[in-house]
Order: sequence, then structure tokens, then C-alpha cells
Amino acid sequence: MPISSKDDLLRAVLHDLRVTLKSTISNDLLPPPNSESRKILEQLNEIFDQNTAKVPRVPTSSLSSAPTVSPVTATVPRVPTTVSPSTAPTANVPRVVPTHAPTPSPAPTADINAPDLMKRLRKTIFKDALRAVTDSRRTSSGQAMQNAHRQSSRVRKSTNSSDFQYANSTVEISPAEEEFIRQHVANMDVINSVMDPDTGKEQELKDLLKTKDKKHWEGGSFKELARLAQGSKRRSLQGTDTIDFITRSEMPIDKKPTYARVCANYREQKEDPYRVRITVGGDRIQYDGETFTPNADVTTAKILFNSVISTPMAKFLGIDIKDFYLMTKMDNPEFMYLPRWIFPQEFIDEYGIEDKFHNDKILVRINKGMYGLPQAGRLAYIELIKHLSEHGYVRAGLTPGLFKHVTRPTIFTLFVDDFGVKYNSKEDAMHLIQSLETKYNITIDWEGSTFLGMHLKWDYVNGTVELSMPGYVWKALIRFQHILPKKPQHSPHPHTPPTFGAKVQYAKENLESDLTPAQLKHIQRVIGVFLYYGRAIDSTIQPAVGSISSSLSTGQWEDIKFRTNHFLDYMATHPNAKLIYKK
Repeated sequence: MPISSKDDLLRAVLHDLRVTLKSTISNDLLPPPNSESRKILEQLNEIFDQNTAKVPRVPTSSLSSAPTVSPVTATVPRVPTTVSPSTAPTANVPRVVPTHAPTPSPAPTADINAPDLMKRLRKTIFKDALRAVTDSRRTSSGQAMQNAHRQSSRVRKSTNSSDFQYANSTVEISPAEEEFIRQHVANMDVINSVMDPDTGKEQELKDLLKTKDKKHWEGGSFKELARLAQGSKRRSLQGTDTIDFITRSEMPIDKKPTYARVCANYREQKEDPYRVRITVGGDRIQYDGETFTPNADVTTAKILFNSVISTPMAKFLGIDIKDFYLMTKMDNPEFMYLPRWIFPQEFIDEYGIEDKFHNDKILVRINKGMYGLPQAGRLAYIELIKHLSEHGYVRAGLTPGLFKHVTRPTIFTLFVDDFGVKYNSKEDAMHLIQSLETKYNITIDWEGSTFLGMHLKWDYVNGTVELSMPGYVWKALIRFQHILPKKPQHSPHPHTPPTFGAKVQYAKENLESDLTPAQLKHIQRVIGVFLYYGRAIDSTIQPAVGSISSSLSTGQWEDIKFRTNHFLDYMATHPNAKLIYKK
């Protein structure tokens, strides 16, 4: 069977674009006629129409001498057969690809800037395309719906989709929808990551330092390095003395340096959105001490919420410690290499460390706890417990992460550096706040609106609290590239119909799992994301999540894929669950 070349596919796509734009039949996948995206597509079509080389057709006269294959009387493998040149073809002859490539057309002479149009298109096409795909799923008319119907009763069917397209196994999507998902939705796996506007790929800081925003990202690197080191007098930045810049000869012979991981995120809601964070490659740190840190869990937090609304005059507030890990001193320092490209020249000049670079990297000594160190969490926790005990706050019994004051009625839960505090008077709350401010830099949420990712809506008068996680499910569905169902799904787990007439209802036989490592990892991500949501907000999904999890070792890929798709349909139907506690 002949295989189309890339040039053939490109010509076919351009042909479809021209035909679709010129067609008078409504097409839900196209942006609206008066939208900016539609205008840009029309301008791009003009460019393609002017400069796309046309495929030459074979003259009709040459078809009369086309060879034909002698008929085969038995079922045999396909092999070259004797050709009879005298017999003319009796069926339609497919288009013949010319033996010589057509002469390429000259460069565009129009005044339209194609790269600029593509950048403008990327900025506006997402919204229009998302609306078009959603509309095509919700209406029964239109060309898109004829090719994108969902099978009734969830009948399984064979599919050739890849490991990460299991959610589409029961849905036939059009090429336009598939391309939209691949280019736009798949890139939203990491919400705050910086994406290349041309390629759509996630960019590292090293790449961002070569873009037009170089000065902004250099500023983010400068702030992060100054924060970890001794600050900056030129920019009035305060440091934490977490790292020192040293030479190779200053490192003990029994220590081995590790590497650094640099994360660049664009946080639009922050005062300075260009955020750079440097973490330690903890997998190369040799530490034999204890690393376990007892923290509160969701159940403890929920019990505290109920205690707040059940206690007269009680209220709830949240406290967060900034740079929690960076405030802990270590008896035995660790060492790490930082590459030169992280450092702005302004920072090198201010610190005078030019002569300490070797092979485009510099050695740093880590004196305090730092993100990525295996011992950082426990050391920071122990120091915090000591500080709290000096002000009368001790652990409450055997419950991990639960604390109380020895004389005051204040109770709080601790999860890493987040405090959920129950207090009866502002005086009690200020006592805890002032105790923490003597050592730490903290932020206070007097409304108690969020804790552990849960949004809290308090009604102290009526004694109720509403828990929700708005947007959590939608972000997860986008992350896992799940197509919205045509019909609502009200059951998180597929129904197993009984075998009528049979005296014994046999369970399915357990077989050895055939999941590939990529499939297993992907299903585990789905389980992890919704397991927390089930424990925090919607407990009705826990049996379905547990069933999928328990079948990973004995289930078959087709069955697990089917059940996971069914579950995600349910989450798409009920994305905004709320949990209300009353006194």
C-alpha cells in the first residue's frame, strides 16, 4: 500500500483549508466569520494560495498505456506479477505522483508577514477553537458531530491510540479536534511553566535568557541568588546566608558535590511574575539521618473545622511561613555546583567571584536547609517545635501535626509551613502570631479562606463551613486530555450487568497485567490527582479510584482504560462538588 509523503499531506491540508474557507456550509470548527482568528486564517490562505506549488497531473493520454496486473486465481501473498501492457484499465486510476518534483515557486512578494500572523493566530485561536470544539460536542448538527459521536452504553472497541490517548478510546474525533488537543491542551500539563510561543514546548531558564525577556529573567536569577546568598546592597535585597561561594580546595575530601535544578515560572498574580527558584539535586546527597516529618493530614484539618463551628465565639485563620526551609542551620554542610549561565554579570561583579569559576561552573557550600535536601524538612520542623515550645505551644497528644497552648484555648494544625488556627479571641491569635514573628517571616489570612488547597467559606453566625476546590477538576481534565462526554455520566464506576438465567454469577478472571511503564505511570497520575480530591471534598469517588488502583497489578489495559475513561466522564459531569459542615 503506498504511503503519502509529507509534501502530499501538506498539499492536502492546504487544499482542505481553501475549500473550507470558501464553502458556504456552516462549519462549527472554524472561528466565527468576524473574529480575528478567522481573518488571520483567511490571510494565511492567501499566502498559501499564492505560493503553494501545484501538483502536476498525469496527462489523460498516458493513462491508455498504463499497465494492468494479471488476475490472481488463488489466495497467495502479494508478489510482483506479469504485466500485460495491451489491456487498458477498467477502473479509475488513482492520482499518480510525478517522478520529478515541481519547480518551487518564488518567495512571497505580498506585504503580509506570515510569522507575525502565526503569532497573532496563536494568541486568539485557543479561545475560538475551544468554543468550537465544545459546541461541536453539544450539538447534534454540523459536520463535526457526524464524525465525533460517542458510542452508546460504553461499548468497548479496538483502538490504535497511543499510551496517552486512552481517554479518547470511545470517541472518534476529527483531525481538527485532534490537532487542537495536541497543540494546545497537551501543553497545559504544567500551568505556570513558560511555553515557547512558536513551538509550544516548555522552556528552561537557559532558553529564556536568550529571548526578548532576557532582562526580566536575569532579574529573577539575580533575586534568587541574592536571596540564597548574602543579599545585594545595589538592589537592597536581603539574603539568608544559605550558600557561600567557595573554591574546589575548600571542600572536604569526604564530600561529593551535587547538581542544581533551576525552575523558571511565570506567576502573573505575583508582584514580580518572573520567578526563578534553585533547588538541590537531593538524589546525590548521602544522608543517613532521619528524614521523616510528622504533619497533619486532611482528616485532622476537617476535625478542626468542625471544632471551630461547634465552639461558641471560635474562629479560624491561616498562617504561612515564608522561606521555611531556608532558615534552618545544618551541622554538616552540603555542596553543590551552579552553572555559570545562571549568574547575571551584575551579580558576578558585585560578589567578585569571577576567579572562582572553573569549567563554567562554581562550587557553593550549603549552610542552611534548602529545597531538595532530604534532611531539610525534618531539621526545619525540629527547630520550629523548639521555638513554639518556648512560647507555650506543645503537641496535642499523639495526633501528628496537632498543637495546643498550655493555658490558652488556641489549637492549630501544622502541615509543613502552613498553620490552620482555631482561636477564641484576637488576643489569643496575636499571641501566636507575635511568637512566630520573632523568628520567621509570615503571612496571615485572617479570613481563613484557604487551607491545604481547600477553599473555605465560613458562616460563624449559622455555624456552617463550606469546603470546595474550584477549578481543580477542570485543570485535571485538561492535564489528562479528556474529551467532554456527549451525555452526562452520573456514576463514577461502570455498572456490571448481571447474567440473567445463570445460577452462578462468576467474577472476571484475574490475569497478569499487560500495562506498559508509560501506561502505568499515567494511570497512577490520574489516581494521585483525584485521590486527594476524594479525601478532601468528594468522598463518593473514593470507591471508583480505589477500584482502579487495585486493578493495576491484575487488570488488562483495555479494561483499565475503559474504567478510567468512565470515571473521568463522571468528573466532567460533576466538576464542582462542595462539602458543608454544620454544627
